[in-house]
Amino acid sequence: EDKLSRDHRVFDHTSEGAPGLLSLAGGKLAAYRVMAEETTDAVCTRLGVSRPCTTHQTPLPGGEATPAVPEVAARAQLDPYAAARLVHRHGARAWEIVERIERDPVQRRVLCACEPVTEAEARHCIETEWVSTLEDLRRRTHCGGGPCQGARCARRAAWLLAGYQGGDAALADALLARFVTARWREQQPVVGRGNLPQVEQMRWALRRSDT
Repeated sequence: EDKLSRDHRVFDHTSEGAPGLLSLAGGKLAAYRVMAEETTDAVCTRLGVSRPCTTHQTPLPGGEATPAVPEVAARAQLDPYAAARLVHRHGARAWEIVERIERDPVQRRVLCACEPVTEAEARHCIETEWVSTLEDLRRRTHCGGGPCQGARCARRAAWLLAGYQGGDAALADALLARFVTARWREQQPVVGRGNLPQVEQMRWALRRSDT
């Protein structure tokens, strides 16, 4: 796999009878900003736009500064590891989560012990990052993505998310069922006979967990 090319290229399909159509092929996620920049430059050239590109000077959300971990830990009264993880995932936006905890210390409680993810972080992502499913929450925070694979936190997270959507136990169960199904789709292609019992046990634990 390491020998696979990571090169990318922007293709102009004018010569194929599709003027105005550009496509991008190749590359990998780690280089998405430069790939987007080159594609945008190609589009601007064809549109006659000559403004210089500034994307390489514009930080991603939260990337404008790196909070000091000891300060985050002290203000939020978090374990240093939890604070470091918060800074790593959210950058400068970690302060928004710290401020939530300062306003409501109850949100300091840990939702996902494996990562660890606080209730404040989960609520922040639900409210500001368009989280509508447990899979969304896992992508934003890695809640349910640790060693227990959600066995200790998925149901609690489902109840939290269902509360935002005006739902009840039925909705929480539906969100949890969707999460279990999504994890199975990810694992099924690579599950061997030796670890199938472990995967099935995890699916059972996710559905039966009362925590």
